[in-house]
Amino acid sequence: MSGYIRQSSAEILPGATVKAAPINAEYNALRDAFNVTSGHKHDGSTGEGAYIALISDSDNYNKVVVDSVNNRVSIYAEVGGAAVEQVRVQDGAIVPVTDDDIDLGAPGAEFKNIYIDGTANIDSLVSAAVTITGGTIDGTVIGATTPANGTFTGLTATGSVDLGSTVNIDGGTIDGTPVGDTTPSTGDFTTVTAGTVLANNITASGGQFTGNLVGNVTGTVNG
Repeated sequence: MSGYIRQSSAEILPGATVKAAPINAEYNALRDAFNVTSGHKHDGSTGEGAYIALISDSDNYNKVVVDSVNNRVSIYAEVGGAAVEQVRVQDGAIVPVTDDDIDLGAPGAEFKNIYIDGTANIDSLVSAAVTITGGTIDGTVIGATTPANGTFTGLTATGSVDLGSTVNIDGGTIDGTPVGDTTPSTGDFTTVTAGTVLANNITASGGQFTGNLVGNVTGTVNG
């Protein structure tokens, strides 16, 4: 038994006279082996027993197994009356045994923060708030179901841009693109230079217009 070494094996023998001292020494050794603080170790030392490679419940279905052959620790849970390996802890990785089977956390039992110094490969992401300070978002529609505001320092579009509300342009240029072609509206300009401008109404406040106009002009236009 772990933690117990015979004390009086030479004196407690079949046919020998029973003496109090040897018996007392043996009982003391047994008592000390079960001491909650100092007794019953499994640390591989003499008299203390070997290391324990298995922690299990009474039916051996829920258990933690130290796999010395593959150098990993395996965690099992009872599933359908059998011990099923769930997760392996091995060199540099915590790995689920079955692909796409183990959840990390649950509703009402969430982890707090996650820190990753590397690449996060996620098939699907649902988040209440995301802050992205670098990198790219490729091949992904953003805000298709529930669009919201976006703030950009630069925006490059190689395909269509559908804008369902107001567009504020504080600088830069709009090159090679008809503005108001289908449904022209009111525009306020200080200076307009164009080949053709289609508009219901252009208000020029002390500016000038150069080019062809289809629509109405309100104000003073020099051209």
